[in-house]
Amino acid sequence: MNSRFKQSGIKSEWLHKDKTVLAQIKTALPFDEQSLTDLPAIWNLTATGAHRDLGFGGRLHSARLPGGYTSITITLVSFENAIVAAAVRQQTWNNPEVLPLLEESWGGLVHREEKELCYAYRNPRAQMCLREAIHQALGCWEADTPAELQPAYATLMDPLESYEFGTYCGVASVPPKGRVAIEDLKQRQAWDLIRAVLRSPNPEGRVYAIETLLALEQAGNALSPQDQRAIEALLAMEIPVSVCGGCFTFQKTAKELFAGKPDASPVAFGF
Repeated sequence: MNSRFKQSGIKSEWLHKDKTVLAQIKTALPFDEQSLTDLPAIWNLTATGAHRDLGFGGRLHSARLPGGYTSITITLVSFENAIVAAAVRQQTWNNPEVLPLLEESWGGLVHREEKELCYAYRNPRAQMCLREAIHQALGCWEADTPAELQPAYATLMDPLESYEFGTYCGVASVPPKGRVAIEDLKQRQAWDLIRAVLRSPNPEGRVYAIETLLALEQAGNALSPQDQRAIEALLAMEIPVSVCGGCFTFQKTAKELFAGKPDASPVAFGF
């Protein structure tokens, strides 16, 4: 093994750090028997991780554990202390040759991408509880999803997905993936799916649906009373939404974005 390290330039002590962090993470997998409050003790996490209110009892949590060649990023969604969904990514930026060695240590739990190993978890029962909490507040709307629209719909409905609300973002001035997804639904006139996205556990996904439905209303298409009530409820919430304006990213509430704008255009920065 040492000769293998010498040939590849891999330092055994750095790889050992990566495997130590990995073993620490694996003690909690596959999450089925864990609650949110169990994880800091299991992983020796501190209170420095990021926490975000998704609304309706859902919360997004993220933390990063450094290793040697890699770091492990944990993102998970909770509902009433139950883990709804989670993504664990072991990433390297300088030595992808360590990934096959670490993949062996994961024991078939991950799939490998170019510079990372990815572990995904979903709890159908907890997902249903979060969905029912949203439906209780906003009304229930379900829709069949054509195969060609499943990726776009999943992007807007997944609380683990991270993107901004806006039109063009970053130095490259590209549309955020939430914008690309909602445009796919709009081009196919998938209005039932957009009504379902209005009840998404993802706050940015919900705002893209609000924008689209208000624009439809302004164009002369009456909204259902149920959708009107849902939009009013969402505009009244103080849930922060990630917004991009060129190179800048900041947070606003849905009310701040849309209040007083009958044409459904966000109020700031001319999106």
